[in-house]
Amino acid sequence: MTFRSLAESDVKVKREAVLRALCLYLGEEDGSLIREFFDIEGDDIQRDLKKHTMGIYVINKEDGQNGHYDDIGIFVEGEIVMDNIGSLAQACALMLGVIYALNLAFPKELKDYYEFI
Repeated sequence: MTFRSLAESDVKVKREAVLRALCLYLGEEDGSLIREFFDIEGDDIQRDLKKHTMGIYVINKEDGQNGHYDDIGIFVEGEIVMDNIGSLAQACALMLGVIYALNLAFPKELKDYYEFI
């Protein structure tokens, strides 16, 4: 791994930490925003996503490094609307775009988070 890719990865990890910490600081659970899956089948993921209104999903291998995910995507009402997003920070920014483009209300459990951003 080159120095440049190490530095870039480090920035992604820091951005992710800030976004997760913001949820906690505002008194909201980061699990409401980010659904994490480890070594799970696609059908199980779809079943779990259908239980939630909207958010970001992250698929990671059990032995994966922190900040390096197999897939990051956005789901709305249980359906995946975007996938293969480069980082969690990009997914949060795109999530705002999806909310505004589809004229959706902020999820109640993350209202303060999205109003702050």
